[in-house]
Amino acid sequence: MSINIYTKTTSACHNIIYFAPEFRYQTHLYKYFKQIAENHIFIQNIIYMSDHSAVTPYGDGETGKKGQVTTMFDRIAPYYDLLNRVLSAGIDTIWRKKAIRMLAANSPNEILDIATGTADLAIEAARTLKPAKIIGLDISANMLKIGEDKIRKKNLSQTISLEVGDSEQLRFSDASFDAVMAAFGVRNFENLQKGLSEMYRV
Repeated sequence: MSINIYTKTTSACHNIIYFAPEFRYQTHLYKYFKQIAENHIFIQNIIYMSDHSAVTPYGDGETGKKGQVTTMFDRIAPYYDLLNRVLSAGIDTIWRKKAIRMLAANSPNEILDIATGTADLAIEAARTLKPAKIIGLDISANMLKIGEDKIRKKNLSQTISLEVGDSEQLRFSDASFDAVMAAFGVRNFENLQKGLSEMYRV
């Protein structure tokens, strides 16, 4: 399932209906998303990120992609989980579960979650794989604060720790982890090759 979001809120609404035909006649979903899109400026930040200015979400040539992505996610952090569920029609949870099932065969004991955001993937890994340690790393401190609250409520603080960090300049030594994972964060790398190389290195 692929969802593209455009600058105009009406386009975003129609596009979701187009890519999720099973919801085509559930007008309450359409109306619900339209209301969010019209009433919250934060939706526009999501829209800009997926628009033609994807490399620089705010279209500010003086600020690099990394800085703009950090600013954007800090601003939308309180709404991020809701937006993920709405924009993917809940499929994002299925993707995470499938990814963790693929990782299970390797029985990783120490895991690094790149661009962990609000820690959904890290939480799913802790719940399913029962590793000794998971470190979640993200450039957005506000996203991590929400992730920490979720981890605490699920009594997973002994397994998962979160920290602010740059996925293109990881502080860890070579081969520090049994597995390195990322859900949606790779699209936000300023230097894709460097980010992937760092993931492979640790």
